[in-house]
Amino acid sequence: MKIVITGATSALGRAAATQLSGAGHRVTGVAQQPHPCLDPGVDLTCMPLDSPALRDVVAGADAVIHLAPVEPGGEHSEGLIGLLRVADATARAGARLLFVSQAAGDPLLYGRAEELVSSSWAPSLVIRCAALLGRRPDWAVSRTVATVRGARCATPIPVLHIDDLCRFLVRSVGSHRTGTVDLAAPAPLPASSARRWLGRVKVRRAPAWTLVAPAMDVAALQRDWEFTCGWTAADAWFDAGRLPAGDRWGHAEPLARARAGIGGHAASAAAGEFDDVIDPRFAVFDTRGSTDALPGPLTPMSLDVQFGALRAAQRATGEILGLRGDLAEEWQRRGTAVFGHRLFTGRTVSEEVAAAIGRTGQRAALLPRAVAVARDHHRWCAAYAAQCGQHPRWAGESDAVLDTRMLLLRDQIQHGWALAGVGAAVEGLLAGAGRPGPPATAEITAARQWADGTATLELANPLVAEVAVAKVVPSVRASRSFRMAEAVGASRGVAWGAAVFFTNELRGALCEKGSRLAARRMLASADDVFYLTLAEAVTPPADARLRVARRRAERERLQALNMPDVIDGWWSPLPDAAPAPASVAGEPNRMLEPAAVALRRVSSMWRDRAAFGT
Repeated sequence: MKIVITGATSALGRAAATQLSGAGHRVTGVAQQPHPCLDPGVDLTCMPLDSPALRDVVAGADAVIHLAPVEPGGEHSEGLIGLLRVADATARAGARLLFVSQAAGDPLLYGRAEELVSSSWAPSLVIRCAALLGRRPDWAVSRTVATVRGARCATPIPVLHIDDLCRFLVRSVGSHRTGTVDLAAPAPLPASSARRWLGRVKVRRAPAWTLVAPAMDVAALQRDWEFTCGWTAADAWFDAGRLPAGDRWGHAEPLARARAGIGGHAASAAAGEFDDVIDPRFAVFDTRGSTDALPGPLTPMSLDVQFGALRAAQRATGEILGLRGDLAEEWQRRGTAVFGHRLFTGRTVSEEVAAAIGRTGQRAALLPRAVAVARDHHRWCAAYAAQCGQHPRWAGESDAVLDTRMLLLRDQIQHGWALAGVGAAVEGLLAGAGRPGPPATAEITAARQWADGTATLELANPLVAEVAVAKVVPSVRASRSFRMAEAVGASRGVAWGAAVFFTNELRGALCEKGSRLAARRMLASADDVFYLTLAEAVTPPADARLRVARRRAERERLQALNMPDVIDGWWSPLPDAAPAPASVAGEPNRMLEPAAVALRRVSSMWRDRAAFGT
């Protein structure tokens, strides 16, 4: 189906577009401005909704989802006029209109909007959602937090997690139902209880919702839609307050992969489906520090989850290093890149980043920022590691809970990569300020290798034993910056321990998901789930079996290739390919080095340069 989403670059729009694209739909986004984190599979058109070109975009669509706010002060707002234009274009295209209304909003404004949609020519569905909550910053989430913090009533406050709204949107586009449906999480809490779950989380300033406790009738969800929310109200509040105050890298959403023709060209005729493109300005890549850590070719699930997390880490380090413009975008997208489903380090961009940081005065300007981050890094990592709990028994969870927790685990893995990436950058800056050369003390080495030989980033590998987080006590040194560098090295070891823990939990959840999909004959075997992306595993497309078969064949082809050690704008396989490694249940049996070592090797090209005191 062709699905058009308005407001596609908002936090809600990006999440919905990813889930719908993963479900196998052709998604077209409409927004006023592009966003670097939008799923690369979304065909984005940047224009206001009063543009005459809207009819051309909507033409041929099966459904149109209007997510652009109608409130004048809302982020990405298009007002009632925008909704009117969308309703008209949808009717002329013969498509179905889905409008997400805010039940807690101004009753007069949203009442008019709902009446406009219901009275339009197009078949329509009004989704009245409760006050939204979620892990990522969104204007609606900020309003919900402001509402509960200012509320003094004892009446339970209906809320809804963004994950469940996106899951319902995927369900609703495949239905022909019309009318109105209320969507809210079960077991709402009063404001006093919600505030305790919320903690000290900081969000942008926003006005409170007009209605603190709107009336919601969710009986139709089970009766007519057979839909169950994966988040209860208490869980949703806890998830919204999960991240510690001030840890902005907890929301480190990765930049999307660039497509050929947009930011680069395809690197080879033998390229895999998930390979990166090459920007001619940053054309040289090599395998330094990457082949031992991630030999590959990795499965699509690992490429989706782990390299999304790696891009989140590169985005965070780019902020710490003060990168700007095209250099920042290249570092964040392809500081490490995937070719032949294997990891390569961007040599050109690494050299230019090192040169940019080493310019006169630049390093001195970065040191105060590094010191400020170092003061809080241990607290952030400790709060992140505190999220580790007992391994859930996934077999006893409902499909809704399993799906939403897999999305949560993906974000927690990204959080760990971002904290470790920030720690690596800060550690290098502070160590370079203390004396020439990168730090190489026994304490920092122990922190980096706290899980040597036990961690694996390939999600298709069997579960590994639980790892213990190293507790490193910095030694006393004359240089204060070195003591801070050692402390940051130890705290990022804590973050890596938690990241590996969440990786293991995600493996267990994926194994359970694969078993359920195989039992429903949506997959041929449980292991096939690792040949899907996470969005595809949550909402399997109709052609899931065909995708798995194609990707298995592609991985076998890539496994037989002898990849070059250096790529300069283009690559082709080398002769005399090495034999494929042994496998267990069709998956690689090679245990990878710990992620901390991988990050150290990947970042070595810029950490060893003059920017850090050499």
